[in-house]
Amino acid sequence: RFFSLPVMQTGGARLVVAVRLFAGLAFHIFQVVWSASLKSRFDWQPNDYAAFMGVVGVSYAVSQGFVAKALIKRAGGKPTSLALCCVLVLGLGRPVALWTHDVRVVYTVFCAMVMSLGVLNTLISSACANLAAGDELGGLFGMLDAVENCTGVAGPLLGGYLAASMGEVAAMCMVVACYAVNFALLFCFFDKHVASARRSGAGSEAKKAD
Repeated sequence: RFFSLPVMQTGGARLVVAVRLFAGLAFHIFQVVWSASLKSRFDWQPNDYAAFMGVVGVSYAVSQGFVAKALIKRAGGKPTSLALCCVLVLGLGRPVALWTHDVRVVYTVFCAMVMSLGVLNTLISSACANLAAGDELGGLFGMLDAVENCTGVAGPLLGGYLAASMGEVAAMCMVVACYAVNFALLFCFFDKHVASARRSGAGSEAKKAD
C-alpha cells in the first residue's frame, strides 16, 4: 500500500526511505556488540549504563532543540554538506567508540554521534515535509516507521550472526558499510531530489507572500 502512494514514486521519497533503512540497520547491528563491549572494557555496572544513557538523552535533546535548528538555518538551501558531515561522524565515530579504552573518549565520541544523529533526523523530517503534504505526508512517515521497525528485527539478527561467526570486527565492518552507502546516496542524490524540492517550496512560499 505504501509503495502505491504518489509520493513514493519520487526520487526524494525513495532516497529518504533508503537512508533510514541503512541508518537503522547500522544502529541495530552496532547495538549487538556495543553493550557487551562496554562490559568487557570498563566492567560497567547498572549505574554506569544509567549515567551514560542520561548523557546520551540530554545530548539528543539539545541537538534537536537547539543545534539542529542553528546548523540547518546556517546551511540554508544547501544542506547536503551538513547531511554528509553527520553521516561521516556517525560512520567514523562508532568504531572509535567501540574500540577505545578511554571512557572519556567514549563519552566525547558518543555525544558527537548523538548530536549528528539529531541533526540528520531533523533534516530527514524537514525533507519529508517538503516532499509531501496531507495524507501523503502521513503515508511517508508511516513508511519510514515501517522500515525502521523492520531494521529492528533484521539488524540484530544480522549483527548477531556476524559477531558469532566472524567476530565483532565483521559486525563493525557491516555498520561502516551501511554508513558508506548512505554517504554515497546523499552525495549523489540529496541535492537533486531533496534539497531542490526544499528550495522550490521556499520559492513558492515567497511568491505567495508577494
